[in-house]
Amino acid sequence: MIWQQNGTPPHYGLVVREYLDNTFLRWIGRRGTIEWPPRSPDLTPFRLALAHPIHRTHLPLEYLNADEHYSITIRKSLLAIQEADRLNITNTKHRLWFAYVFTNHHFLFYIHTSMCLYALETMANEEQKQQFLPLAQSFRIITTYAQTELGHGTDLRRLETEAVFDCTTDSFVLNTPTLTSTKFWPGALGRSANYILLMAQLYTPNRDHSCGLQMFLVQIRDLNTHEPLPGVEIGEISTRFAHAAGDNGYLRLNNLRIPRTQMLMKLAQVDEQGNFHHRGDTRLLYSAMIHMRIHLCYTFSVSLAQAITIAVRYSAVRFQGQNSHGLSNICGILPSEQLAQVCRVACGGHGFLIASGIVEIKNYLDAVCSAEGDNIVLFQQTARYLLKVMQQVEEHNGKQNGSSVAYLHLPSWSSTTLINLEDYCRLFESRSQLQVFKLD
Repeated sequence: MIWQQNGTPPHYGLVVREYLDNTFLRWIGRRGTIEWPPRSPDLTPFRLALAHPIHRTHLPLEYLNADEHYSITIRKSLLAIQEADRLNITNTKHRLWFAYVFTNHHFLFYIHTSMCLYALETMANEEQKQQFLPLAQSFRIITTYAQTELGHGTDLRRLETEAVFDCTTDSFVLNTPTLTSTKFWPGALGRSANYILLMAQLYTPNRDHSCGLQMFLVQIRDLNTHEPLPGVEIGEISTRFAHAAGDNGYLRLNNLRIPRTQMLMKLAQVDEQGNFHHRGDTRLLYSAMIHMRIHLCYTFSVSLAQAITIAVRYSAVRFQGQNSHGLSNICGILPSEQLAQVCRVACGGHGFLIASGIVEIKNYLDAVCSAEGDNIVLFQQTARYLLKVMQQVEEHNGKQNGSSVAYLHLPSWSSTTLINLEDYCRLFESRSQLQVFKLD
């Protein structure tokens, strides 16, 4: 049990604090084992994450070198998992956000928890789930997603990494045969991960028969020494934004053998004779990447909300130039990274300070605008879907679409007053509706 007291003067007395020290191993309050200011709001897991003593054991992250930054980040990432378990946070989304807050947006197992676990749950067969999911869920194996290559990104059909089946040993032989086939950018690959989910071109029953892209669960480091296995070359790539990257790295494979059963076989299967069998829709192979894109959209909205909040509060106390129109473009339709720049400029020179909080947000949005695929591809897919929905609306066929585009069926908003949050939501829905109809 953790005791929280409100910090009023009578409760701050030495005799009171000595009693709390003797009665509770951990208590929250002024000069408590968990320092918390008087008149603090009610305790929540997120506030407890922010109040943890580990945050007072190091300099601000921007003052640390690469090794120091990694050391404190891995400590916080591991501790975040332990604290989430101790606080009995069982909801997957809540656990991820707790870790995100606890580590100050530097959770090293972000790819493992948000993407790789999902891939194992959806693309492994039942036997593989029983073998590997408990290990992954308990963090005894740490995975990352190895798809992007040095020479190939969005065009997945051109990936060069090979997995050739060897019937004599019932195993796959993995190779990155060219420089451009080097796996590049996977988060947590540089120092942390000991397994990867590898996207590679499958050849079976021999090198002359291509079966397209498949996903493989591959061990890359020794589980005891954490050293790379024979046939595996791993390294860190150049740090970006003052070590703010998620331990990104590169990977090369040279005749690395893995058992046949480590190809994820819910959607496709290779038997002992090397025969290839389809088990499901091959497009589902990319479901983990789509899942991650959806998750990124959510994190975009949170990050932009943070940037806008900072800029609006700043503009309330300090004008830029001769007027207060520094945020005049904030309601325009802008890509997320450009909108973050508008917020930074609205804060003047102070917005360029790391202490403003906007710099790290802008750097994050600059990076992730190309993560998990070229944004041009995403824009084209979204525009194609919106045009299809718009056509259905114009034909008045009464077909209901998903909740994300339900606003297209609503009448235009005509109120002249903005009173509550619902009014603002309707205003933005109507504006989005007008913008979609302009696509035609």
